[in-house]
Amino acid sequence: MLIVSSGKCQICGSDKLPFTMQEALCTCQKCGKEYKVCQRCKEKGCPKCGGRLESSMEWATKNKILF
Repeated sequence: MLIVSSGKCQICGSDKLPFTMQEALCTCQKCGKEYKVCQRCKEKGCPKCGGRLESSMEWATKNKILF
């Protein structure tokens, strides 16, 4: 089930989150830290280690999981 996102970006404070939580909730591929982020912060990467942030939707697509 897709869930509508709410709240603010945990990195910059923007209220311009992607439409679904599956897109907003991201995990760093390097350190494993989770963030709820806007698209701009996602593209910049993890503020802790600089690793790539992968959304739940990207992970599901990669693992052939359908919502």
